[in-house]
Amino acid sequence: MGWGLSYGFLWWLLGPGTLFFVLLRQPVDWSILATADRFPALVGHLLYGMGLGLFYQYLIRRYDTHEHSAEGKPHVHQTAGSPAAALWAVTLLIGIMLPLLLGTT
Repeated sequence: MGWGLSYGFLWWLLGPGTLFFVLLRQPVDWSILATADRFPALVGHLLYGMGLGLFYQYLIRRYDTHEHSAEGKPHVHQTAGSPAAALWAVTLLIGIMLPLLLGTT
């Protein structure tokens, strides 16, 4: 779920925050007022990323080919690494990048 939140936040930065203005050939506006207007899009992107992460985990568990381990116990799928990296990514993106971008008005 943490990687999904990071993914949603990244696309909010790129989509409505940057690429939207670039494609319309307007200056990119990261002022506090402009960003506050894009807040509903941030919530939508975060929910989309979170749902995407949960759906990914559902698919991993559903289509895992290892039904049982050698001891006869059901196999629990282990993803590479721990969720700590994803939580740090969310913390850094939201906690550090957003204030930095909004502080430069």
